[in-house]
Amino acid sequence: RAAGESDRFTADDASEEESEVEGLSVIYKKGISGSALVFDGYYTGITQYKNPELDSEMSLAAWLALDVYPYNDAPIIHQSQGIGKEGYYFGIDAYGYPFLRLNAVEVKSREKLSLYKWHHLAATVGNGKITIYQNGKITASGPYESKLKLPEVTTHIGINSEKLRCTDYVRDFPQNLPFIIGIQGVLDEVNIYDTVLSADDISKIYKAMVPDDLKSPVAIGVLPGEIGKSEKFGAYYKTLPFQETWDNMWRFSDYADVVVKFDHLPTSVIYWHGSNYAANWITDANQWMSDQSSEIWGPHGCSEHMADKQVRNSYVRIIENSPARVVVHWSDEYHTIYPDGTGIRKVFWNKGYDTPGFQDIQFFTNPGETALDVVDLQAMTVANIAGDVEKLQWAKPNNVPKITIKDATIELLNSKSDYKKASPKRGES
Repeated sequence: RAAGESDRFTADDASEEESEVEGLSVIYKKGISGSALVFDGYYTGITQYKNPELDSEMSLAAWLALDVYPYNDAPIIHQSQGIGKEGYYFGIDAYGYPFLRLNAVEVKSREKLSLYKWHHLAATVGNGKITIYQNGKITASGPYESKLKLPEVTTHIGINSEKLRCTDYVRDFPQNLPFIIGIQGVLDEVNIYDTVLSADDISKIYKAMVPDDLKSPVAIGVLPGEIGKSEKFGAYYKTLPFQETWDNMWRFSDYADVVVKFDHLPTSVIYWHGSNYAANWITDANQWMSDQSSEIWGPHGCSEHMADKQVRNSYVRIIENSPARVVVHWSDEYHTIYPDGTGIRKVFWNKGYDTPGFQDIQFFTNPGETALDVVDLQAMTVANIAGDVEKLQWAKPNNVPKITIKDATIELLNSKSDYKKASPKRGES
């Protein structure tokens, strides 16, 4: 429970011990009972230094409303080493399935959590088994005959104490660096019991506290596309919001981003801190086309702006802003954008490194969208200056078609919008 909504401390009801909320700042929302703490997935967490005394059995329970699924295993609560190899780890995996890992024995729920909705989760250990509950019902069970055997480490709520790599990474060599992963969403009524709650006990707890409105108190994020026609063509500075929890992690002025608007097109070009200030070409339906920049390989692997997640090295500024054109300087590139929506990209690179590799087109999705909500399976059309045209058809989502025409330097992205965005290959200088 919150010890005070204006401070950074929470209190354990049993011991009355106060624990500081770690992270950049504290956000409270309406909870299942009173107020609930919002976790940002990166920094927010609680360390409880006085562990409860547990002998041969235990039960864990909490209310959780997730914003997103975590990059890898993220804990609701744990007292463990090795992400549950020693001790207990009650958490959510990268695909939304609750689990309890106890001394390397894992039992995982068969039901996936839905996002932006309150769920009651519980796990019990005793009577020779581990049992997982979701919203008052058993969703998994498995044998556990050993003692609890908990290590002498602190208890953590909402955040890992050890680094993990993301799941489903593209390359196996160490380019996907491990980092601390946590819950992104709202946690409330986290409880530890020194006994095995029965199925009837957990059902009664759920029914007694289930809210009339299961909707998460945290608003769903929407990419800030600034769509619609403008009164005049031009560029301006503005800090573009996404979602309260996400926005709370940044420290900017009121003019952090750059927006380019058109008076004849309901589209935008946006250089946003949330995408490392890369140029985002945005359709009338708020569908974002971006890229991971030109890839340059050096002694430390591949260098590209999308690795700069905290925007420590990326920057953007307006060089020219006239009725005839807008010129934007982004990192090592200069972009000239015209009133008809055409853009020219000029790229500089350090001559001590190899020539930049391919430029990779990427579409973003808003929360709740899938790739096929944004593009068709015939997602791209390519052409060359000789006039050859080829439609690239994805037979299924994981199939990547081959380009058969020579020197394809023109790309058209077939988004599900009235206005399409063409992306020329990078220029060199």
